[in-house]
Amino acid sequence: MAGSRDQLQHHLAALEEFEPKYRAYVEEMSAPPAEVIQLNEVRGEIRVNDREWSEKEIAERTAELLELAPAVDEALLAAGIGLPTLGHPPATGGGKMASGVTSLLFYHGAVGLDESGFGVPEKILEMVVSGKGALRTKIKRLPASRGTGNVPGMKRAGNLNGPAQEADARQRARAEGRPLREEDKPAWWRRAVGSIWKVVVAIFVAVAAGLILYFGFGVGKDSGGTESQTIPAKTSDGSTP
Repeated sequence: MAGSRDQLQHHLAALEEFEPKYRAYVEEMSAPPAEVIQLNEVRGEIRVNDREWSEKEIAERTAELLELAPAVDEALLAAGIGLPTLGHPPATGGGKMASGVTSLLFYHGAVGLDESGFGVPEKILEMVVSGKGALRTKIKRLPASRGTGNVPGMKRAGNLNGPAQEADARQRARAEGRPLREEDKPAWWRRAVGSIWKVVVAIFVAVAAGLILYFGFGVGKDSGGTESQTIPAKTSDGSTP
């Protein structure tokens, strides 16, 4: 799925925002849950928990990830990576069960031989990393555009030829509420007009010079530059008509 530079950068930003937050969530949720250990009747019981987030923090992160997930799906499609998909077991007839980060974000069931409950989240993280790399590659292959900085090996938009530059100039003119000025037109247009005028002037000068030579030196003279004369024909008796 192709896109403009701004669109690809927007998708890349979505993945870059999502990855660390989802990775922290996966690491937190993969920690063992709280366990109650009975010590003795005097000291009572003690709760041991390897997780650092409170239930409130987990709920807040869950809501945040749900909000970010749709943009992640769009970014993965724009990157050409595709969406994570989970199918039903072949024993139950197979077929697609769920697809997309939005649907599988908090899926902690077994996947194949992986019964850890984090097979799908790990796959999502792998696809996000691949998507970031794919989007960066697409951005590097695009020509530089005005206001986005320089891309190594490419010129800024001010030096680009083609209709895109003219469209940019027209957009600036409309934004400023003025007609399109000559200096707003792209360099290729100004060069083309200049070349046309040079050709027209050259043709005019050549035609004018030819007319001057013709009328000033050619009319009434032979090729040797002497006046041409018409000799009348004679009749049979020797007289001229």
